[in-house]
Amino acid sequence: MQKPLSEPQIFAISIGVLLLCVTVAYSNIFHNAFLLDDEFLIQKNRYLNGFQFLPFIFTSSSTSGAAGIDSFYRPLQTVIYLITNQLSGLSTAAFHIPNLILHMLNTCLVVSLGLRLGIARVPAFVAALLWALHPMHTEAVTYMSATADTLYAFFCLCGLAVFIQDNTRRTMLLACGAFILALLSKETALVFPLLAIACIYRMDAQRHSIKPYLKTWPLWVIALIYIILRMTLLKLNGLDFYKAQNIYTEHFVVRFFTFAATLPDYLALMFYPAGLHFDRAFPVYADMSDTKVIIGIVIFTACVVTVLYSFINRKSDAAWICITWGLLWFGFAHVLHTGLLLPVNAFFLEHWMYLPSIGLFLALCEHGAHSINRLKSDTVQALSACAVIIVAGTLGVLAYRQNAVWATPLSFYSNILKYGGEKARVHNNIAMAYDDAGDSQAAIKHYTRAIEIEDNYAQTRYNLALLLMKTSPGNASQAMKHLQRAVEINPDFFQAYKVMGQIYEAQGDKAKAKENQLKFLNLMKTYLQY
Repeated sequence: MQKPLSEPQIFAISIGVLLLCVTVAYSNIFHNAFLLDDEFLIQKNRYLNGFQFLPFIFTSSSTSGAAGIDSFYRPLQTVIYLITNQLSGLSTAAFHIPNLILHMLNTCLVVSLGLRLGIARVPAFVAALLWALHPMHTEAVTYMSATADTLYAFFCLCGLAVFIQDNTRRTMLLACGAFILALLSKETALVFPLLAIACIYRMDAQRHSIKPYLKTWPLWVIALIYIILRMTLLKLNGLDFYKAQNIYTEHFVVRFFTFAATLPDYLALMFYPAGLHFDRAFPVYADMSDTKVIIGIVIFTACVVTVLYSFINRKSDAAWICITWGLLWFGFAHVLHTGLLLPVNAFFLEHWMYLPSIGLFLALCEHGAHSINRLKSDTVQALSACAVIIVAGTLGVLAYRQNAVWATPLSFYSNILKYGGEKARVHNNIAMAYDDAGDSQAAIKHYTRAIEIEDNYAQTRYNLALLLMKTSPGNASQAMKHLQRAVEINPDFFQAYKVMGQIYEAQGDKAKAKENQLKFLNLMKTYLQY
């Protein structure tokens, strides 16, 4: 008679099945091309050329290696890119590996977190499986420049797994270390102390008293020190990511209405992940006249009332704890994306759900398992198992297909135009893709359309000028107009001055040729010194 499998063997097999499913779902990403911010964070990032740039990586913003200036401070992301580049050069296959490995590790950590929180093995594994295969997360896993999302989630999950293990100085020190590493991965890791509070609510019998939450004070000190460093030594303007003065940044009510409008869309994507695309043209909602805003307010109010009712009435039964913890986790993990605490530079992004959705998956699967077990029916359990297999298989297929959208610039930007509407940036990028593919006429068409939509991008004018000159030397005068407009938009766009100098040289105007060449050289020196 065959000896039954032990608990460790069952656990190992379950983990193996999880990792196999993730591997299959993401097996088609390794030949996907560089896209979007990959150009600045990877391809043109001179900090990836050697370890001598480590001091600069840890003291500057994320795009400074490509002469950019931004408010993002993510040195560990750049360090991963540096190591990858040193090992394999600009290999797309190599740059996809870190995200996939991190996603696989995070899948295991979701299981670990669920078990440590007291969730039974089966719902914990089911939650991790559905979360790992959900196509909404392809934006965080398949996009090479999204390493910050998988990386900060990894350190947050590691820190929380240690934090809830026991209440000792050692575990707190380890949790603080994980928190610091998470902050060095992405700014959104500031929510870690809030997630620790959510876990205390889940685990501590005195959850309705303030006393158990006070032990998170070292995490809050670290968060405060991090914010101060951003505002002083790092000179990153604190957490100010959206500096424009407009109706969205100046009115909290507008930001609340806009945030509320995102909730039904996020909920819809969780249960029906269709039409996934990057660079969504999500509008600002200034009042309650839109149905989406009303639905979002209803959802938000229902969640807040549920949590408050649970605390006020000191609910301690499993169902209430499960639901309340799931809502707390989602709300805390998502709070910095909402625009409520401070304006954000985007309103709706799929990769923002990478960490927040973990709480919802765990809570829903645990609650579903409780409901199924109460029925005490073998038939219901068998049907539930079949449903999980079907849903997981469907999500895996959808993730695999969504990965194909990220395969080439043409497939990627065409998908955005299909689902996200017309945006100048998208037309510029798809024009570049057509130019690389040798279709000059299609490229000119999209560059022109980008300018018609929004003439605020110097790069678009510059790209169009180069393309016109490439297709016909007789287009020099027309190209010159685009180059002049490029430096009107951005006087420091040094590449344009070089080409204008070449055009003036060909036209015999040596004075203007010298003037533009000097501007190019001076700006280039500034760029190299930066």
